[in-house]
Amino acid sequence: MVNISLEGSSDDGIHLPRVTTPLENDLGTSTVIPNAPLIDKPVPRDNFKLIIAVHNSFVGHMGVEKTVERLRVQGHNWHGMRSQVITFIQKHCAICQNLSLKKM
Repeated sequence: MVNISLEGSSDDGIHLPRVTTPLENDLGTSTVIPNAPLIDKPVPRDNFKLIIAVHNSFVGHMGVEKTVERLRVQGHNWHGMRSQVITFIQKHCAICQNLSLKKM
């Protein structure tokens, strides 16, 4: 099994994708993928928690507009909210990523 994770903390703003195999994981090492795309604007941890509360398997995976609407109904509104919801859905929601691949 291969695990893909992000290198660095969310505070540094740039994350390099890493691939870790079970053997490497046991040794505590991993490999940086040199040509992998960078996630240059990660979703801040506090906003990530708010987004995941309204976009999950219990309440549904309804897309960007419904997720933004649900956040606003709960009284949340911040600069860049829509773009962070888009990033969350495209980069962090495995169910939505799988569904988008099936639509192709």
